[in-house]
Amino acid sequence: MQISHAISHITPSAPMSSKSGASLLSQKALPDQVRAVCIMAVYAGDTPIQVNRAIVSILRQSSSACLFIIVIDGSVSDEINAVLKACDQSEASVILIQQHENRGLAHSLNLAIDWAEQFSPDFYFRMDADDEALPERFSRQLAFFKESPNVDVLGTGMIELDGNGKQIVRIPPTAGDEIVGALARRSHLYHPTVAFRGRIFRRGFRYPTAFSYVEDLRFWAELAKAGFRFANLPEALLKFTVNKDFYRRRGLQRNFAELQARLYVMRELTQYSTFNLLYALAVFAVRLMPAWLLRSAYSFDRQKGGGR
Repeated sequence: MQISHAISHITPSAPMSSKSGASLLSQKALPDQVRAVCIMAVYAGDTPIQVNRAIVSILRQSSSACLFIIVIDGSVSDEINAVLKACDQSEASVILIQQHENRGLAHSLNLAIDWAEQFSPDFYFRMDADDEALPERFSRQLAFFKESPNVDVLGTGMIELDGNGKQIVRIPPTAGDEIVGALARRSHLYHPTVAFRGRIFRRGFRYPTAFSYVEDLRFWAELAKAGFRFANLPEALLKFTVNKDFYRRRGLQRNFAELQARLYVMRELTQYSTFNLLYALAVFAVRLMPAWLLRSAYSFDRQKGGGR
């Protein structure tokens, strides 16, 4: 990942706040001006092979981010630490932040955003540690932002990979009205594909941290209510990994969290309707099915273009 084009002069890296519960591991000079940032969290459930593949896919972007911030969410294996340390030492653009305790995805992303905001970047890109971005992802999203100055949140399609090597291409609706209009039923924004304009975070918005499992859906609702505009690119620019645990029953805690998130969207975006309520209850029931039956239901829903 090249950052020399973004340097006006070099400044030392800024330390973490003492209240953040985290430490800045990278000790390197940084560019004074940063146009774009990629943010990713890594935790104990990831594998070193997946983490390395995700990192390489970001470093090989045809239009790179200026900084790639990786938050280590609690303790991870020695193998993952070795992958991260090697990247930190070899890539000037990689910034490692160690979160002392595992606090979840929302906390990790907010930590990365808070640290990056010292540079006021124009764009943020999301990435997950078990996925792989295609080489043109950043350049396609940046080109769209240039052509569509009113769009604030931009997702893409994705290629879904299961454990058997099967690939399914998911192309979501592209129009903002359709994306927002469906939020009470399903998210057409595939979270690890999303890019944001930095002005969202400059206005103080952050991922909600009180809602595990559904922080993205609630965040989309908050942004939509605030008037931010959404869109999707009609092309698959990320390989999304479906792991072996994906089809397991979600459990009551996660299931209730998703139901509550849908009700929250209905309330905040005035999307209450009999259909939306019945849909939310039906999904709640489906999530409690045995794994083999859930797999079939999920496959059917995906063939219909489903999201969350």
